Amino acid sequence: MDWKYRWLLSIGAALLVLAGGLAFSGISARAQYGRAATPWSSWGPGGSSGAWGPGGMMRGFGSGPGEVVPWMRDMHNRMWGGNTGGELVPSAPAESGARRVEAQVTIREWQMDPAELKVTTGTRLVLTVRNDGDSPHDFAIPGLNLRLVGIAPGTTRTVELNADRAGSYPFLCDIPGHAQLGQRGVLTVTAPN
Repeated sequence: MDWKYRWLLSIGAALLVLAGGLAFSGISARAQYGRAATPWSSWGPGGSSGAWGPGGMMRGFGSGPGEVVPWMRDMHNRMWGGNTGGELVPSAPAESGARRVEAQVTIREWQMDPAELKVTTGTRLVLTVRNDGDSPHDFAIPGLNLRLVGIAPGTTRTVELNADRAGSYPFLCDIPGHAQLGQRGVLTVTAPN
């Protein structure tokens, strides 16, 4: 290769590196938004506090998880055609004489523990969903019309439902991609022996 072309390639590579460094350093964000952006290398979910990156993931779209997460969820729903609806919580009263059964499902990245729950028909299931992950998650049992939205890291949600129909009811985090990564399980309702 001729030295002229090597020199030209070297200059081009140096300009690309410089442009990338400026874009990720916050200089371009300062010109656009009047302040430096968080560098890409520090973006991501925070620790147990639920904070996103230093000062908030995707700075400029919200000041914390309460503002950022709805924006992210809306973006995912538009991309993947997900459910943009809100929560669904069955409101049927407990059947008279129904036995109460308490169960807990813990959500982590990328699993639900336990992945199998078993109850008998005629029970009142008191289900507690705990998020031990680093980001908010949803919990849904579509066959029972149950959907809990935006369970924040370190928090729990408790619902009560009647297990009155035998069958297998898959449960999952319905944020696009989460069930495919392992956040799913099955609630099995069986007839008493």
